[in-house]
Amino acid sequence: MARCVNAYVRRAHVAASVDPAVARAFMRLANLVDTPETLLQPAMMARIPRPARRPRRP
Repeated sequence: MARCVNAYVRRAHVAASVDPAVARAFMRLANLVDTPETLLQPAMMARIPRPARRPRRP
């Protein structure tokens, strides 16, 4: 579970560098103004891209 959350937060951090809405939510979370659930709202999840799939090795 921790790996999944860490990967999502890492992607949110990258998205925050290009999306002002994600940056604002991330900073509000970092400054303990909002709860962690802020980044898990569907509208925010849509702004945080999923990583590209890597081809499987044979």
